[in-house]
Amino acid sequence: MPNQTKTPNKMPAHPGIGDVPVTPWDSVIRSLLFSGVGQIHNGQILKGVLLLPVSVSFCVLCLFLMMSFADVDRHGPFPYDRLFLYMAILGCIWLYAIIDAYIVATRMIRTRQQAQHN
Repeated sequence: MPNQTKTPNKMPAHPGIGDVPVTPWDSVIRSLLFSGVGQIHNGQILKGVLLLPVSVSFCVLCLFLMMSFADVDRHGPFPYDRLFLYMAILGCIWLYAIIDAYIVATRMIRTRQQAQHN
């Protein structure tokens, strides 16, 4: 029988993710790259699948708004208030995804540690 040693810093993988260990900072980095990917990494597939298209749609909306008003003479003054609103909503979604990914990953680690001690 092979000798199975566990490293103290790595937690066992989440059952739905495979061999990828869930750590809070891995989830945060994934959420920094794309909103919702940290949730998917934590095993919250539905939450991640909902956050990802919402944040992408607000990005596309901001880009479309900026590109559609490139010709100021034709469209009139640029609607900075609308762009600011869309970017603020996008920032709130992004910040929520980052904080939520960290909190959920931390809870998962605590739950596993408590289960290992019992």
